[in-house]
Amino acid sequence: MTGRQLGYKFICLLSLLTAVSGCQPGNDKAGDMANEAAPAEIARLATTPLLVSGGTILTDNAAQPQVAALLVERGDIAALGNTSDLQAMFPSAERLDLMSKPLVPGVIDSHVDVRELGIDAIKADLVGVTSALERVARLRHKFPSPAPDEWLIGQGWGEGEFAARGYPDQAALDSTYPSNPVLLESLHGFAAVVNGAALPRAEINKQTPDPEVGQVLRRDDNPATGMLITLAKALVADHVPIASLAQTKQAILTGLTMMARHYQNKSPNWLHDVSFSKTLTMTSRRLW
Repeated sequence: MTGRQLGYKFICLLSLLTAVSGCQPGNDKAGDMANEAAPAEIARLATTPLLVSGGTILTDNAAQPQVAALLVERGDIAALGNTSDLQAMFPSAERLDLMSKPLVPGVIDSHVDVRELGIDAIKADLVGVTSALERVARLRHKFPSPAPDEWLIGQGWGEGEFAARGYPDQAALDSTYPSNPVLLESLHGFAAVVNGAALPRAEINKQTPDPEVGQVLRRDDNPATGMLITLAKALVADHVPIASLAQTKQAILTGLTMMARHYQNKSPNWLHDVSFSKTLTMTSRRLW
């Protein structure tokens, strides 16, 4: 039975060991050495058959839940079975002894944004709202007693849903939060609604031109309604305070916790964060 039939992709054990070594306190040098060696080792394993045995190998396949050995060829699991049979079939294969350790199918998530996931958790969840009043109700539930001048951020209202029936203006937000600036991003990021306290922060007035791609929706007599379409939302979003170090740390921890729950039964062993910067890397290292 081939790896393609099983639907598995072999996950290089060296990569997993690299991740573990890099997370050990005081072991930065070992992690750096492993990172330097990893590309060459991965390239070698991509062309050299590898026989893995000596531990419990779980397949996540009900018809064959556990085997004694597996053969990796060109990055795929080429065969499963007992050690002697696979060794006879592939006599030139290199050997990897699991030393009684278990081997389980793993998941590589190649596109995550851990910090942003955590940041989203501290925003008001607006997914599924169908009216301006419902948006306000979600905000009041999330921010019952905001501090003076605190920015209130929400995300998730459906731009298509509101575009079809007409965008509401900022009136409902202004009546509930007259002094706190509010920014509510749409589900797909193509629009945002803000309140009257947020517009002056971005110096949006009757004379403010629309961006090249986007629009500040206005009433007939020209004042802004609070609706910002596409890149116009950046006029206000750019004035939202940058997260502090403490908030960034909490966002990363929250994002990791949420991902751990999501992957609870899926055996993840590698995550690729698409937006990690030098600052985020340094912040993450301070967590351990």
